[in-house]
Amino acid sequence: MRALTRSAVVVLGLLLVGGSSAASPLAFTAVLTIELRVPGVGGSSDPLAAGPIELTGAGIADASGGGFTLPAGAITGSFATDPVLGPGYPIVSQQGALTSVLGSFGPSGGDVVGSMGFTGSWQWGLFGPPPAFFVDLPIGPLGVGGSETRSTVLPSGTITYRMDGATWTTGSASVSTPGVTDPLVAVGFDGRDASGVGEIRLVSPLLVDPVSLGVTAAEPAGFATLVLHFVPEPATLLLLSSGIAGLVMLGRTKRD
Repeated sequence: MRALTRSAVVVLGLLLVGGSSAASPLAFTAVLTIELRVPGVGGSSDPLAAGPIELTGAGIADASGGGFTLPAGAITGSFATDPVLGPGYPIVSQQGALTSVLGSFGPSGGDVVGSMGFTGSWQWGLFGPPPAFFVDLPIGPLGVGGSETRSTVLPSGTITYRMDGATWTTGSASVSTPGVTDPLVAVGFDGRDASGVGEIRLVSPLLVDPVSLGVTAAEPAGFATLVLHFVPEPATLLLLSSGIAGLVMLGRTKRD
């Protein structure tokens, strides 16, 4: 019986080592939320739209050394927020469709940081006779960093927006916008265990400057928030459970 116990430990150990190789597959679900705010009363901030942009996703990630890689297209979907009318900014609605590109994340200075951008479209509907005039926003800096401008020709003229973005982090991120007394702050967290299983939240600040509307125009600012929940990939669970079941049968055979 002692020899059997030792054999079980050896085999189980091999199964665990095999399941934690340099790039272990982990299944994940994802929720992406993008919310921007504008100057409110008394130096506060108000939501830009009636509701935030929310997209979901799922897939298999490669994880190793505290980092992970998300495949292209892991997060995708379309959105359309309800119209909102407010002083100081001519936005009435948002619409579009976004799809994530390949994302790579790894540990840095005690946090998890990474780059994952998006393709697709993000439009704002402006004041005007129904239907509203929609202008295109640049999305290149979203989750990647840097600045990008995009212009849309409307009957009343050309409107140009610039977006400033940053990469993802589980640490603290802040963004300031003229007219808001205190910077907006968001904090991520890493609740995964040593095997990479668990929940992680990453944040990425955004600032949108309507450069063609003049210095008095409100500059919406806010964050993209990415929440990922990792669980063992089904094939890994099957391998482990099959190995344990085999050990149980081996023990029964020895006793018989």
